[in-house]
Amino acid sequence: MISSRGCYMMFLHRLLCIPFVSFLDTRNPSIEKHDCCYIGTNLGQEAFTGVIAVLILLNIIVYKLRQLHETSLGENKKPLSLSTEHLCRRFLLSEMQLATNSFDQSMIIGKGGFGNVYRGVMDDGATMVAIKRLDSSSKQGASEFWTEIKMLSRFQHSNLVSLIGYCDEFDEMIVVYEYISGGNLAERLHKVKGSSQKSLSWVDRLKICIGAARALDYLHTGTGIRHHIIHRDVKSSNILLDGNFTAKVSDFGLSKISQMDQGCTHVSTDVKGSFGYFDPSYFLTRRLTKKSDVYSFGVVLLEVLCGRPAVDPNLVENDLGLVGWAQRFIKEGTSNHIIDPSLMALSPCSRMKAQIMPNCLKAFVELADKCLQTRPKDRPTMGEVVIALEAALALQERGVLLVVSNPNSYIKYGKIITLSRMLQNMLHVKSPIRRVMRDVEPLGKKKRQKRWCLPSTFSDNEDLQSGDTFQQVKVAGSGLKIFSLDGLKNATRNFSDDMVLGEGAFGKVYKGWVEQETYVPTKLGFGIPVAVKKLNIDGHQGFEEWQAEVKLLSELRHPNVARLLGYCSEDMELLLVYEFMHKGSLEDNILKQRFGETLSWSRRIKIMIGTAKGIAYLHSGENQIIFRDLKTSNILLDQDFNAKIADFGLAIHGPINGETHLITQVLGTYGYAAPEYVETGYLNGMNDIYAFGVVLLETLTGLRVFDKTRPKSEQDLVQWARPMLPKKKKLMTIVDPSLGHDYPPEAIYQCAKLILKCTQTEPKDRPCIEQVLRILEKISCIKTKLLQGSG
Repeated sequence: MISSRGCYMMFLHRLLCIPFVSFLDTRNPSIEKHDCCYIGTNLGQEAFTGVIAVLILLNIIVYKLRQLHETSLGENKKPLSLSTEHLCRRFLLSEMQLATNSFDQSMIIGKGGFGNVYRGVMDDGATMVAIKRLDSSSKQGASEFWTEIKMLSRFQHSNLVSLIGYCDEFDEMIVVYEYISGGNLAERLHKVKGSSQKSLSWVDRLKICIGAARALDYLHTGTGIRHHIIHRDVKSSNILLDGNFTAKVSDFGLSKISQMDQGCTHVSTDVKGSFGYFDPSYFLTRRLTKKSDVYSFGVVLLEVLCGRPAVDPNLVENDLGLVGWAQRFIKEGTSNHIIDPSLMALSPCSRMKAQIMPNCLKAFVELADKCLQTRPKDRPTMGEVVIALEAALALQERGVLLVVSNPNSYIKYGKIITLSRMLQNMLHVKSPIRRVMRDVEPLGKKKRQKRWCLPSTFSDNEDLQSGDTFQQVKVAGSGLKIFSLDGLKNATRNFSDDMVLGEGAFGKVYKGWVEQETYVPTKLGFGIPVAVKKLNIDGHQGFEEWQAEVKLLSELRHPNVARLLGYCSEDMELLLVYEFMHKGSLEDNILKQRFGETLSWSRRIKIMIGTAKGIAYLHSGENQIIFRDLKTSNILLDQDFNAKIADFGLAIHGPINGETHLITQVLGTYGYAAPEYVETGYLNGMNDIYAFGVVLLETLTGLRVFDKTRPKSEQDLVQWARPMLPKKKKLMTIVDPSLGHDYPPEAIYQCAKLILKCTQTEPKDRPCIEQVLRILEKISCIKTKLLQGSG
């Protein structure tokens, strides 16, 4: 098809190629005899040439303006290596407006992270479609838009939602899908109360799971030899249902294509997903694999069984996340307590109190538990999940037939037992699941009084605030010095590389010099040293973190909290000036051994006691501050090895030992973030206790919380070391070898017990910071007594 611009250029070309002599009337007398005719004709030619020249000029101007406009949209708004015209239909905005009655509110059938979804009518009412339109306030954008078009236009499967076309006219981003009449799985599972919709039967639920699993298996293995696709946002609201309850997996905005010949792992620099479905291994390592989809699908399986959402902010804090709540019952062998109450009604055969056959339930729970294993390699593939679900369906259907004929014979029936054993052998699951079909009522759910809002998706990248506000930020009455940019340039030799002390998420930290009394910047070697932290505008942190740190540290005064001397916000630059820490950070001394000497056991305990005192000060009733980013690099050491907690950019006021606090994003450092925080976004002071336990473990072992250079089974320090902590002989094999034997064994045992307590999965099982401090002081006394005894 020739574009309108191409036709216009052809028209101009033809005009320019017409000989001017053709405009003369050859029937008239010769030009020599009629000078006036010649003059008139000549003037006509000149006028015509002028018109043509103007048209050409206008065309060039229009072309250049359009080119400039397309450039201004940014490279991300253009599909990369995708000729969409040949893969799906490109709609005009006017067609979208006509189909949705100008995006009338009454046509909205759903809403997600991308924007509103409208019901549309096309082709003179013959075709019903679903139209998803980007909301200008959405955190998603061009990248997700083109990713979804790219995925759905290339890959087709009966259990994937079908793409009809898209519209990108006038900066709009609109995707047009086939219309799915049955809504989504989340609505059918969680919004039945008060509605006319009937609850899904257990067989319907199994068939929906099988359909969704087949779609994911196709994405992982069936799209070609060279590529596989990781969905990255598997959840019940992204599984649509048609009128026959056929599952259709949708929403590919966060999907990733990975090269088969580069191995099965795809490393992503930007962690994205949905609360409740998020693979903790992906959060810890940033390593995205197909097994991340398997974990998320395991959460969906629990939703299907339990009938409750992945995260329920109405419940008490320990029951907030579905995975942690359900796994407690599965571990205890009482999975009958978590069955959806709507499935406990009489089944069609009317001889059982529940719809689920015992062997089917056992197989289903084993599969869900296997999908939710901590280590990705222990999870099944989606192909194995499909086989297991089909086997569970066979167990269910066969069991129902046998119950009808003889209610007491189904457990002894040979084929069912054989099929169940086959399923168990395939999954290699050793979870203690007892026989579960007893006459019991579902466990009551404790409700919280307050409700909190929870977002559907998140990313660890925050947008920087507008630089125009930088020059206007002042903290009144803070007592902090406002430094000039020129002064700090002078103090750091214009931010010279040889003055760099370190670098973090905020940016580089430089050594500078100021006068001792006035803090006026001076030249190198004059006055006292200071640490100057300068924002990296390309980093993950920005104005909000800078402002939070200025506000918090201007109010805090404690020997174990790093002291902020002042700040600078000038010429689009953001800087913070701290007291100088001569011994660097705990990371420098234990993990990097930057100073060339081993940190003794007594000094390590002293540092941890100081850190605990700092956290206790933050958690006190007066402050109620959750630090949220405790790690070895944020524990600084002065000349006498006194610990000072630093970097308050992510700190937040919130409940410490009281009510749950939910936030909009999971922020922190991989490996130190508590599992319930990663899973649900639930945040209170117990998250800091978990991080403290991780730091204590690093201090004990001299190993990083996560290290890709170690063997795979040892890369995650917490997961690898925890089983050895209660065993004295094995414990001694993981103590930092640089300590030699210069430590009391009993202190090591007590320290290991404390680490186990702090890193408990359930927040309620962790000690408060005051308890941690008391235990550490007792451990310190063990050391002292031994030294006195030996002297």
